[in-house]
Amino acid sequence: MNKKRLIVAVVAVFVLAFSVALTACGSSNGYETPVATVEPTDEPAPTPDPTPTAIPTPTPIPTPTPDPTPTPEPTPAPQPADVAVAYGRPAIGPFVEDDWAGAGTFTLDRSNAANRGLGFTTEGTELNFHFMWNAEGLSVAGVITDPVGVVTADELQMGVFNQYNRSTFIQMQVDLGRTFAEAPTGIRSVFYSWTVYGIHHAPTISLQDMGIPDNERIVTAFDIYTVITEEGWTFTLFMPWDELIATQALRLPTMAIESCDFEPVAGNVIGMNFHYEQRMALGANASRFSSSLCDALFFEPQSHGILLTLE
Repeated sequence: MNKKRLIVAVVAVFVLAFSVALTACGSSNGYETPVATVEPTDEPAPTPDPTPTAIPTPTPIPTPTPDPTPTPEPTPAPQPADVAVAYGRPAIGPFVEDDWAGAGTFTLDRSNAANRGLGFTTEGTELNFHFMWNAEGLSVAGVITDPVGVVTADELQMGVFNQYNRSTFIQMQVDLGRTFAEAPTGIRSVFYSWTVYGIHHAPTISLQDMGIPDNERIVTAFDIYTVITEEGWTFTLFMPWDELIATQALRLPTMAIESCDFEPVAGNVIGMNFHYEQRMALGANASRFSSSLCDALFFEPQSHGILLTLE
């Protein structure tokens, strides 16, 4: 036991001695372990890059609300022409402008004509109407410029009531006191018709209105005079109130209207419409147009384009 300890002690001493000797040997030979030297520098230590700021998520731009589509303004309904009718009674005969001085007037041409299936009035056609009244009746004159309307000799051989086979003619619709204005759709007011020249050179007015007893009769109470001119033709017409009122009374039962209380006094109103049949030859239309407010239902009292107010 002691012998083993002794051996261990001897070995330990030997190892220690060897280590010392080895160290000393290295020093004596000039081999020293170099020590790294850090050279000083004037450059500052680099600043670390800043942590990038996160880009905020953009707020979404709201989709703009589109402007509402504007509601188109409704086209105003056409309004009748208001014509003030002066008091007086011009002579019936060739049209003399001075005789109708101060009369109420209305012009029908391409600018205001209503279509009746065959187009508006031809270029250059113009109808100028004049109105006056007195206690006995209503006076109307027309100065018509018509470059294509014709009168033919064949007209002289035709019956008075077959106006659609005549040459150029006028229909006049009358509604005393606007009595018919509330009539059912499809109802016609009173029609009076006459041609540019007349039957057998004697201008006549015929009553042309379906639904009236004694329909299509010549109205002898009216006084009419027509003249063919280089530009077209003229007419002057006088209509007694008694005849107008009596004829309208015949129409009332067909329209479920009891009576017409119209009286020819200042302030009262008459609805009126003129329809023109323009012929290039007998039975051949050049144009058909009117002063109606409605193209399709030109004959309805609600569509009369002229309101005469007695002054």
